[in-house]
Amino acid sequence: MSYRCYHTSCDVCGKRMFIETQGGRDRRYCSPACKQAAYRKRKDGAKRNNRVLRNENLLARLSENGFSEAAMSKLRDILGQFGPDATQAAADLALLCAEEVRQLLRR
Repeated sequence: MSYRCYHTSCDVCGKRMFIETQGGRDRRYCSPACKQAAYRKRKDGAKRNNRVLRNENLLARLSENGFSEAAMSKLRDILGQFGPDATQAAADLALLCAEEVRQLLRR
């Protein structure tokens, strides 16, 4: 097996590293702590992206159904105070009520 040396820097803290290895992947982190920090950052970023997408989809549904900015602002307040599950339930109820009003107006 070939032996190789290379210089690199940690992807998290930027510390310079001199690596001597007989194979395997190139190291990206200087320590287990930096490796764990990178994992947590990736994991938290994915969770945040899912929350943002869920909230954008919810607001898009409300906008498509003619809800005002004031109503959507109130749902954002509910989101901040009670979390995504309560916001989803409130939005579903609001959409159901809006549909029932449309049906009553058609009669």
